[in-house]
Amino acid sequence: MSGGEAHAKALHGDGAFDACAAEALRLYGAEVEGYVRATVPARVDPDEVWAATCAAMVEGLPRFQWRSTLRTWLYQVARFTLRQLGDQARRVEGVPLSQVTRPSKLEARVSVKPSFLSETVQAKLGELREGLDEEDRTLLYLRIERDLPWRDIAELLVEQGEDVDARAAALRKRFERVKQRLREVLEPARSGGL
Repeated sequence: MSGGEAHAKALHGDGAFDACAAEALRLYGAEVEGYVRATVPARVDPDEVWAATCAAMVEGLPRFQWRSTLRTWLYQVARFTLRQLGDQARRVEGVPLSQVTRPSKLEARVSVKPSFLSETVQAKLGELREGLDEEDRTLLYLRIERDLPWRDIAELLVEQGEDVDARAAALRKRFERVKQRLREVLEPARSGGL
């Protein structure tokens, strides 16, 4: 457990949930916001998903039991929120998402487009991502852009009653298939001098 996670856990254990939430966002807020922005379907407003994620994190933090890392739990909250909002922007407990205050330290936007790729390749990558299901988008982002360990990714994507290690092995195979599809789509764009 990192020093920041240990500090957040101590705050949580002391019942200082607001301070724990602030520490969680300091440690992982920009990273998880990047995940939301990279995986949200085009028809859903990423600002609303991020606001709902923050609200759900603050609400759920007192019940967090530390069975996973704080980082993995935050990704789980974001993933659940992405699923919950689905095709429509909803309200959280009757409060319009546009009125949920974003943490001030996270106002800077997270770039999720690798700058070394041409705009054409980035556009093709975006089209491919949009065509993937939610789990494949999550898998790509967490493994490629965040370099999360397979076990953490498996903990995030595991279904109830499923073995985490078996899930990690299946995810590695699925990842290889997604990477192959990426190669097939991007190779013509790259070889065309883009």
